[in-house]
Amino acid sequence: MALRTLLLVALITIIWLNSSAGRVVSRKSLKQQIKKLKKDLNKAEANILNIQATVVQNGNEISNNNADISDNTDLIQANHQCPGNSTCSNQGTCDVPTGTCVCNSGFQGDMCQDLQCPGDGTCSYHGLCDVSTGTCDCLSGFLGDMCQDVQCPGDGTCSKQGTCDYSTGTCVCDSGFFGQTCVTTCTESMNYQVVEDRCYYFRNTYGHYEPQKQFCKTLFSGNGRLYEPPNLAALTKVIKVGSDKFNNGYRFIGIRDPYQNGTLTYTSNDLPIPFTIPFGGVDYANQDCVVIYVDIKWRRYCCSCNSKYAICEIAL
Repeated sequence: MALRTLLLVALITIIWLNSSAGRVVSRKSLKQQIKKLKKDLNKAEANILNIQATVVQNGNEISNNNADISDNTDLIQANHQCPGNSTCSNQGTCDVPTGTCVCNSGFQGDMCQDLQCPGDGTCSYHGLCDVSTGTCDCLSGFLGDMCQDVQCPGDGTCSKQGTCDYSTGTCVCDSGFFGQTCVTTCTESMNYQVVEDRCYYFRNTYGHYEPQKQFCKTLFSGNGRLYEPPNLAALTKVIKVGSDKFNNGYRFIGIRDPYQNGTLTYTSNDLPIPFTIPFGGVDYANQDCVVIYVDIKWRRYCCSCNSKYAICEIAL
Protein backbone atom coordinates (compact mmCIF):
# COMPACT_ATOMS: atom_id res chain seq x y z
CA MET A 1 0.00 0.00 0.00
CA ALA A 2 2.84 2.33 0.86
CA LEU A 3 4.62 1.52 -2.45
CA ARG A 4 1.54 2.35 -4.55
CA THR A 5 1.10 5.63 -2.72
CA LEU A 6 4.72 6.54 -3.36
CA LEU A 7 4.37 5.64 -7.07
CA LEU A 8 1.26 7.83 -7.42
CA VAL A 9 2.95 10.75 -5.69
CA ALA A 10 6.04 10.32 -7.91
CA LEU A 11 3.89 10.20 -11.10
CA ILE A 12 2.02 13.39 -10.19
CA THR A 13 5.31 15.10 -9.38
CA ILE A 14 6.84 14.14 -12.77
CA ILE A 15 3.81 15.36 -14.71
CA TRP A 16 3.70 18.63 -12.73
CA LEU A 17 7.39 19.33 -13.21
CA ASN A 18 7.23 18.70 -16.95
CA SER A 19 4.07 20.79 -17.28
CA SER A 20 5.71 23.63 -15.43
CA ALA A 21 8.59 23.48 -17.85
CA GLY A 22 6.28 23.48 -20.86
CA ARG A 23 7.20 19.95 -21.83
CA VAL A 24 4.82 17.22 -22.85
CA VAL A 25 5.56 13.85 -21.32
CA SER A 26 5.01 10.95 -23.67
CA ARG A 27 3.31 7.77 -22.49
CA LYS A 28 6.46 5.75 -23.18
CA SER A 29 8.67 8.11 -21.25
CA LEU A 30 6.21 8.14 -18.39
CA LYS A 31 6.14 4.32 -18.25
CA GLN A 32 9.94 4.19 -18.21
CA GLN A 33 10.15 6.66 -15.38
CA ILE A 34 7.44 4.83 -13.44
CA LYS A 35 9.27 1.52 -13.99
CA LYS A 36 12.51 3.05 -12.75
CA LEU A 37 10.75 4.57 -9.74
CA LYS A 38 9.11 1.21 -8.93
CA LYS A 39 12.48 -0.55 -9.17
CA ASP A 40 14.11 2.04 -6.89
CA LEU A 41 11.22 1.84 -4.44
CA ASN A 42 11.36 -1.99 -4.36
CA LYS A 43 15.05 -1.80 -3.68
CA ALA A 44 14.48 0.78 -0.94
CA GLU A 45 11.73 -1.39 0.56
CA ALA A 46 14.05 -4.41 0.53
CA ASN A 47 16.72 -2.37 2.29
CA ILE A 48 14.18 -1.30 4.90
CA LEU A 49 13.18 -4.92 5.50
CA ASN A 50 16.82 -5.93 5.84
CA ILE A 51 17.40 -3.11 8.31
CA GLN A 52 14.33 -4.20 10.30
CA ALA A 53 15.57 -7.82 10.35
CA THR A 54 18.99 -6.65 11.48
CA VAL A 55 17.41 -4.57 14.24
CA VAL A 56 15.35 -7.57 15.41
CA GLN A 57 18.42 -9.82 15.33
CA ASN A 58 20.50 -7.30 17.20
CA GLY A 59 17.70 -6.93 19.72
CA ASN A 60 17.67 -10.69 20.28
CA GLU A 61 21.44 -10.73 20.67
CA ILE A 62 21.22 -7.90 23.20
CA SER A 63 18.56 -9.81 25.08
CA ASN A 64 20.69 -12.95 25.04
CA ASN A 65 23.71 -11.00 26.19
CA ASN A 66 21.68 -9.53 29.02
CA ALA A 67 20.63 -13.05 30.01
CA ASP A 68 24.27 -14.19 29.90
CA ILE A 69 25.29 -11.24 32.03
CA SER A 70 22.53 -12.11 34.51
CA ASP A 71 23.62 -15.75 34.60
CA ASN A 72 27.25 -14.76 35.10
CA THR A 73 26.24 -12.36 37.84
CA ASP A 74 24.31 -15.14 39.57
CA LEU A 75 27.30 -17.44 39.19
CA ILE A 76 29.63 -14.84 40.62
CA GLN A 77 27.21 -14.24 43.50
CA ALA A 78 26.88 -17.99 44.11
CA ASN A 79 30.65 -18.47 44.44
CA HIS A 80 32.46 -16.96 47.42
CA GLN A 81 36.09 -16.50 48.21
CA CYS A 82 37.38 -18.33 51.27
CA PRO A 83 39.03 -16.34 54.11
CA GLY A 84 42.58 -15.14 53.58
CA ASN A 85 43.88 -15.88 50.11
CA SER A 86 41.48 -18.82 49.58
CA THR A 87 44.32 -21.37 49.84
CA CYS A 88 43.09 -22.58 53.24
CA SER A 89 46.74 -22.48 54.36
CA ASN A 90 47.40 -25.34 51.93
CA GLN A 91 45.88 -27.60 54.57
CA GLY A 92 42.37 -27.80 53.16
CA THR A 93 40.06 -27.11 50.24
CA CYS A 94 37.94 -24.02 49.63
CA ASP A 95 34.23 -24.80 49.25
CA VAL A 96 33.36 -21.92 46.87
CA PRO A 97 29.55 -22.19 47.16
CA THR A 98 29.80 -21.45 50.89
CA GLY A 99 33.12 -19.64 51.04
CA THR A 100 34.39 -21.90 53.84
CA CYS A 101 37.49 -24.03 54.15
CA VAL A 102 37.13 -27.80 54.45
CA CYS A 103 40.24 -28.65 56.47
CA ASN A 104 42.40 -31.75 56.16
CA SER A 105 42.52 -34.13 59.11
CA GLY A 106 44.51 -32.65 61.98
CA PHE A 107 43.82 -29.01 61.08
CA GLN A 108 41.13 -26.55 62.08
CA GLY A 109 40.23 -22.86 61.95
CA ASP A 110 38.49 -20.71 59.36
CA MET A 111 41.65 -20.85 57.23
CA CYS A 112 42.82 -24.32 58.44
CA GLN A 113 45.65 -22.44 60.11
CA ASP A 114 45.48 -24.23 63.47
CA LEU A 115 46.71 -27.67 64.50
CA GLN A 116 44.01 -29.82 66.08
CA CYS A 117 44.69 -31.52 69.41
CA PRO A 118 44.27 -35.32 69.72
CA GLY A 119 40.82 -36.87 69.84
CA ASP A 120 37.99 -34.42 69.31
CA GLY A 121 40.27 -31.48 70.13
CA THR A 122 38.49 -30.62 73.40
CA CYS A 123 41.26 -31.99 75.66
CA SER A 124 38.46 -33.87 77.46
CA TYR A 125 37.29 -30.46 78.78
CA HIS A 126 40.13 -30.74 81.32
CA GLY A 127 42.61 -28.54 79.50
CA LEU A 128 43.23 -26.08 76.68
CA CYS A 129 44.41 -26.94 73.18
CA ASP A 130 47.61 -25.16 72.09
CA VAL A 131 46.75 -24.75 68.40
CA SER A 132 50.33 -23.75 67.54
CA THR A 133 51.61 -27.19 68.55
CA GLY A 134 48.46 -29.33 68.54
CA THR A 135 49.04 -30.42 72.15
CA CYS A 136 46.78 -30.21 75.23
CA ASP A 137 47.78 -28.02 78.17
CA CYS A 138 46.05 -29.92 80.99
CA LEU A 139 44.54 -28.39 84.11
CA SER A 140 46.04 -29.28 87.46
CA GLY A 141 45.14 -32.83 88.44
CA PHE A 142 44.82 -34.14 84.88
CA LEU A 143 47.30 -35.61 82.43
CA GLY A 144 47.57 -37.58 79.18
CA ASP A 145 47.73 -36.45 75.57
CA MET A 146 44.00 -35.63 75.76
CA CYS A 147 43.95 -34.73 79.51
CA GLN A 148 41.83 -37.84 79.89
CA ASP A 149 43.58 -39.22 82.98
CA VAL A 150 43.07 -38.23 86.62
CA GLN A 151 46.39 -37.77 88.38
CA CYS A 152 47.00 -39.66 91.62
CA PRO A 153 47.91 -37.74 94.83
CA GLY A 154 51.40 -36.41 95.44
CA ASP A 155 53.71 -36.75 92.49
CA GLY A 156 51.40 -39.34 90.92
CA THR A 157 53.86 -42.21 91.31
CA CYS A 158 52.11 -43.84 94.32
CA SER A 159 55.56 -43.77 95.97
CA LYS A 160 56.58 -46.44 93.44
CA GLN A 161 54.83 -48.87 95.75
CA GLY A 162 51.60 -49.06 93.82
CA THR A 163 49.89 -48.27 90.54
CA CYS A 164 47.82 -45.22 89.73
CA ASP A 165 44.28 -45.93 88.58
CA TYR A 166 43.91 -43.03 86.15
CA SER A 167 40.16 -43.50 85.83
CA THR A 168 39.68 -42.54 89.50
CA GLY A 169 42.96 -40.87 90.43
CA THR A 170 43.60 -43.29 93.29
CA CYS A 171 46.60 -45.46 94.07
CA VAL A 172 46.25 -49.24 94.04
CA CYS A 173 48.99 -50.12 96.50
CA ASP A 174 51.24 -53.13 96.33
CA SER A 175 50.79 -55.78 99.01
CA GLY A 176 51.97 -54.46 102.38
CA PHE A 177 51.59 -50.78 101.47
CA PHE A 178 48.65 -48.51 102.25
CA GLY A 179 47.49 -44.92 102.22
CA GLN A 180 46.70 -42.34 99.53
CA THR A 181 50.23 -42.52 98.16
CA CYS A 182 51.08 -46.10 99.29
CA VAL A 183 53.59 -44.72 101.78
CA THR A 184 52.20 -46.51 104.86
CA THR A 185 53.53 -50.01 105.60
CA CYS A 186 51.09 -50.98 108.42
CA THR A 187 54.06 -52.13 110.51
CA GLU A 188 54.84 -48.89 112.34
CA SER A 189 53.51 -50.21 115.65
CA MET A 190 51.56 -53.05 117.16
CA ASN A 191 48.39 -51.02 116.81
CA TYR A 192 48.50 -51.47 113.02
CA GLN A 193 47.01 -54.75 111.86
CA VAL A 194 46.35 -56.15 108.39
CA VAL A 195 42.99 -57.83 107.95
CA GLU A 196 42.24 -59.28 104.51
CA ASP A 197 44.88 -57.06 102.85
CA ARG A 198 43.60 -53.87 104.46
CA CYS A 199 45.36 -51.93 107.15
CA TYR A 200 43.58 -50.96 110.37
CA TYR A 201 44.70 -49.05 113.44
CA PHE A 202 43.35 -50.29 116.76
CA ARG A 203 43.51 -47.38 119.16
CA ASN A 204 43.81 -48.71 122.66
CA THR A 205 43.54 -45.31 124.31
CA TYR A 206 40.19 -44.26 125.70
CA GLY A 207 38.49 -41.21 124.25
CA HIS A 208 35.12 -39.67 123.47
CA TYR A 209 33.68 -40.13 120.00
CA GLU A 210 34.73 -36.83 118.41
CA PRO A 211 38.38 -36.90 119.64
CA GLN A 212 38.69 -40.50 118.41
CA LYS A 213 37.30 -39.46 115.03
CA GLN A 214 39.79 -36.58 114.75
CA PHE A 215 42.68 -38.84 115.75
CA CYS A 216 41.82 -41.30 112.99
CA LYS A 217 42.00 -38.47 110.44
CA THR A 218 45.65 -37.89 111.27
CA LEU A 219 46.60 -41.45 110.31
CA PHE A 220 47.44 -42.94 106.92
CA SER A 221 49.07 -39.75 105.57
CA GLY A 222 46.06 -37.71 106.64
CA ASN A 223 43.62 -40.02 104.89
CA GLY A 224 42.28 -41.90 107.91
CA ARG A 225 38.79 -42.21 109.34
CA LEU A 226 36.79 -44.26 111.83
CA TYR A 227 36.23 -47.78 110.54
CA GLU A 228 33.18 -48.12 108.25
CA PRO A 229 32.55 -51.84 107.65
CA PRO A 230 31.26 -52.76 104.17
CA ASN A 231 29.42 -55.84 105.43
CA LEU A 232 28.81 -57.97 108.51
CA ALA A 233 31.48 -60.54 107.61
CA ALA A 234 34.23 -57.90 107.40
CA LEU A 235 33.08 -56.31 110.67
CA THR A 236 33.18 -59.69 112.42
CA LYS A 237 36.78 -60.35 111.29
CA VAL A 238 38.06 -56.91 112.31
CA ILE A 239 36.40 -57.04 115.76
CA LYS A 240 37.84 -60.53 116.30
CA VAL A 241 41.38 -59.25 115.61
CA GLY A 242 40.84 -56.51 118.18
CA SER A 243 39.61 -59.02 120.71
CA ASP A 244 42.38 -61.54 120.05
CA LYS A 245 45.30 -59.10 119.80
CA PHE A 246 44.29 -56.57 122.43
CA ASN A 247 41.80 -58.48 124.61
CA ASN A 248 38.99 -56.02 124.05
CA GLY A 249 36.22 -55.46 121.54
CA TYR A 250 34.26 -52.45 122.73
CA ARG A 251 35.05 -49.74 120.20
CA PHE A 252 33.68 -46.69 118.44
CA ILE A 253 33.38 -47.15 114.69
CA GLY A 254 32.26 -44.88 111.82
CA ILE A 255 28.55 -45.66 112.15
CA ARG A 256 25.82 -43.67 113.92
CA ASP A 257 22.10 -43.92 114.67
CA PRO A 258 21.07 -40.34 113.78
CA TYR A 259 17.29 -40.92 114.04
CA GLN A 260 17.64 -43.11 117.13
CA ASN A 261 15.44 -45.74 115.52
CA GLY A 262 17.98 -48.28 114.35
CA THR A 263 18.51 -46.74 110.89
CA LEU A 264 22.29 -46.82 110.95
CA THR A 265 24.33 -44.58 108.64
CA TYR A 266 28.00 -44.13 107.79
CA THR A 267 29.71 -41.18 109.47
CA SER A 268 31.57 -40.01 106.34
CA ASN A 269 28.57 -39.58 104.03
CA ASP A 270 25.38 -40.13 106.08
CA LEU A 271 24.30 -42.97 103.77
CA PRO A 272 22.49 -45.97 105.27
CA ILE A 273 24.67 -49.05 105.77
CA PRO A 274 23.79 -51.81 103.26
CA PHE A 275 23.54 -54.62 105.81
CA THR A 276 22.12 -55.39 109.24
CA ILE A 277 24.07 -55.51 112.50
CA PRO A 278 22.37 -57.29 115.41
CA PHE A 279 21.08 -54.81 117.99
CA GLY A 280 22.43 -55.16 121.53
CA GLY A 281 20.44 -52.51 123.35
CA VAL A 282 20.49 -48.86 124.46
CA ASP A 283 23.14 -47.80 126.92
CA TYR A 284 22.22 -44.11 126.67
CA ALA A 285 18.89 -42.70 125.55
CA ASN A 286 18.76 -39.63 123.28
CA GLN A 287 22.22 -40.40 121.92
CA ASP A 288 23.26 -41.49 118.43
CA CYS A 289 26.79 -42.84 118.69
CA VAL A 290 27.36 -46.55 118.06
CA VAL A 291 29.66 -48.89 119.92
CA ILE A 292 30.39 -52.41 118.65
CA TYR A 293 30.81 -55.05 121.33
CA VAL A 294 32.84 -58.21 121.15
CA ASP A 295 29.70 -60.22 120.45
CA ILE A 296 29.27 -58.24 117.17
CA LYS A 297 26.22 -56.38 118.40
CA TRP A 298 25.79 -52.62 118.34
CA ARG A 299 24.58 -50.50 121.20
CA ARG A 300 23.45 -46.88 121.21
CA TYR A 301 26.03 -45.01 123.23
CA CYS A 302 26.76 -41.55 124.51
CA CYS A 303 29.12 -39.59 122.26
CA SER A 304 30.67 -37.48 125.01
CA CYS A 305 29.74 -39.11 128.31
CA ASN A 306 32.06 -42.09 128.53
CA SER A 307 35.20 -42.98 126.63
CA LYS A 308 35.79 -46.02 124.44
CA TYR A 309 38.51 -47.43 122.24
CA ALA A 310 38.29 -46.95 118.46
CA ILE A 311 39.17 -48.60 115.14
CA CYS A 312 40.65 -46.48 112.31
CA GLU A 313 41.08 -47.27 108.63
CA ILE A 314 42.23 -45.72 105.37
CA ALA A 315 39.43 -43.74 103.71
CA LEU A 316 38.45 -45.36 100.41
